[in-house]
Amino acid sequence: MSQQAEQKGTVEGLEELHREYPEVVSLAAKLASGMQLSKNDISILREAAEAMGWDGDDAADELKNLAANPSERVEKYVELFQKYYGEAHRLLEQGDHPQAAEKLWGAATALIKLHAALRGVFVAAWSHGKLYNYVTHNVEHRQAFRDMLKAGEVMHRYFYERDLDPATFKEHWEDAVKHLEKVKDVVLLH
Repeated sequence: MSQQAEQKGTVEGLEELHREYPEVVSLAAKLASGMQLSKNDISILREAAEAMGWDGDDAADELKNLAANPSERVEKYVELFQKYYGEAHRLLEQGDHPQAAEKLWGAATALIKLHAALRGVFVAAWSHGKLYNYVTHNVEHRQAFRDMLKAGEVMHRYFYERDLDPATFKEHWEDAVKHLEKVKDVVLLH
């Protein structure tokens, strides 16, 4: 994709975001300009971070760079994927299943952001629907990505609901890791 086409796609993506998530775009502008955040802004940032499965600082950096060309953020998404995937496994070993599950979801969203950035496409990582839409319209190996999202969403839900017994959690964890590994191979090897 040409740089001009990437810029057009970014502008179109921001216009769509402004219609759908004006509060997030406003927050992004405040973060980019270094303005003081209100309590409402902090709540919006927290919600975005929770939806992505990322820490507040990483979500703030993502929003601060909302208007950046996605291709310029490839290395950042590689770093975020490695960070959250590593943290997920470390937390699992420590027995913190809810946090491990959430970090696994964060790794999945970072992996999709990486795939999109490699193609110069913006995707709003805090919207599950936008993630699925991105996969439908931009991914050759759709089923692998959909399977990863579905399995990752179980982990994301578990973080909030803690509704799985240990044996069930283990099965879903293994399923999510299996699908994430498949997508990782697609993204990092192509």
